[in-house]
Amino acid sequence: MSGFTVSRTDPPVFSGSYWSDEQQTWLQDLIAILFVDLPASGQIRAIAAETKAAVARFYAEEGSSQEEIWCTLENIEVI
Repeated sequence: MSGFTVSRTDPPVFSGSYWSDEQQTWLQDLIAILFVDLPASGQIRAIAAETKAAVARFYAEEGSSQEEIWCTLENIEVI
């Protein structure tokens, strides 16, 4: 089984602040979360890296490059 879930983006469900080393100030961060369900495999890190790079390209193409895009991997056991 595979699929995805995304948090609400307008208005965003999550917000926060982070210190920007680039701009030397605190910035507000409007956060969207995307969950992708994939079967465990040796390729999962490569898939995550490709997905992160694709999202970064999309932001750059839209004129909104990001200092960082977080991508985390979590093993979820369904019982």
